[in-house]
Amino acid sequence: MILGNIRWMKAIILAAGLGTRMGSIGKTIPKCLFQIKGKPLLERQIELLTNTGIGRKDIYVVIGRQGEGWSKENIEKINSLGLKVIMNPRNADFNQTYSFLLGIEATSKESMLVMDGDLIVTSNLVRQIASNKDNSTFLIQTPKSKNQVGNKIILNGNKRIIRVTRENIDIDFVSYAGMFFIAEKDWEGFKEEAKKEEYHEEDLGFVFDTLCKTREFYTFLNNTEWLNINTPEDLEQALSVING
Repeated sequence: MILGNIRWMKAIILAAGLGTRMGSIGKTIPKCLFQIKGKPLLERQIELLTNTGIGRKDIYVVIGRQGEGWSKENIEKINSLGLKVIMNPRNADFNQTYSFLLGIEATSKESMLVMDGDLIVTSNLVRQIASNKDNSTFLIQTPKSKNQVGNKIILNGNKRIIRVTRENIDIDFVSYAGMFFIAEKDWEGFKEEAKKEEYHEEDLGFVFDTLCKTREFYTFLNNTEWLNINTPEDLEQALSVING
């Protein structure tokens, strides 16, 4: 089932990172403002979401305050885009979970898409992730190796998530790919779990792992219609996703 429009949904873009893996170019500009084919990544994400049917007023972006890249000029560029901008004042001290908490606390209880601020993705993939709006769904990829970094997801025989970890493991796993859909029934659970202070210095994998013990989360496997911008080389590869 592919939806034409998904106007019933909100979106949160988590863009408060420091861009440390981007080398010198990541020190003076946030990754969400990196130019890809003449247009900032964040503008491409906005176009993607609005073309999918999510209203601009329903897009929330969490940005940082700490770090050289989060200058007054760069923050003003983001404010000028007409989104609901949420400031994470401790983005250098706290991790992704705290940014997520700030974002979800600013919204109301309804279905929503959450995506990393460095993610290039196709509108087709967004529609597919949200097509089963009654179930929370995570974008996953086939790992390139047993030593792949990031959140590793272990599935049961029904392809439902039973564990999320960053540890090295010897059993089969898939990898989280930077975007997930929260069904309305799970909204409160995500919000309450993200409030726990022990998670605020961690990424969202810790929240995922706790919630999957009591809730049924689905996955959507796709290896081609998305890319996380983690290195300068990824900026060139992003063109293949855009043009794909």
